[in-house]
Amino acid sequence: MSNSLTTDSDTQDYGIQFWGLKCNPKIKVLLWKMSHNGLPTMERLHSRLPQIAATYPRCSLQVESTFHCFFSCSHSIGVWQKLGHHLVPMNLQSQQPWRWLDHALQQILSNSRSPQLITHFVFTLWSIWLARNLHVFEGKQLLVEEILSRAGNLAIEFSTASTLFLSSLSFSSS
Repeated sequence: MSNSLTTDSDTQDYGIQFWGLKCNPKIKVLLWKMSHNGLPTMERLHSRLPQIAATYPRCSLQVESTFHCFFSCSHSIGVWQKLGHHLVPMNLQSQQPWRWLDHALQQILSNSRSPQLITHFVFTLWSIWLARNLHVFEGKQLLVEEILSRAGNLAIEFSTASTLFLSSLSFSSS
């Protein structure tokens, strides 16, 4: 896998490289939707249905853009701070979503070549999205620690399942 999500960051004809990440396919779809501004955020829903409020239901302070949901909301900032990451500078907020997603992964890659760190990052994104949906659809508010616990548990479950699957392949081929 290359060190960048994008192959040509100066054009909109970019090739996202995250399909090769070791994570659940649904998380790859989340990343793809994030990078193409395709998540059903309140901002996007409001643009189609003006009667829906555009503010982010978790904080009720700003419009829920993809960037705000994952990186600039106080809830998300708390998650990233607890992990010790400061992944996306606020000046990237106005950039295309794939640019700040690429920037975040570049930050991880520059600090460590550990595949576990990238895996934990994408599972944390997934857990933030799950927490958002729990709040929107069920009125449940997850704490930062709960979001991080879910991310860690999901990453461990995926790793265990992958290891078991690979070992079953090697066992069956013997």
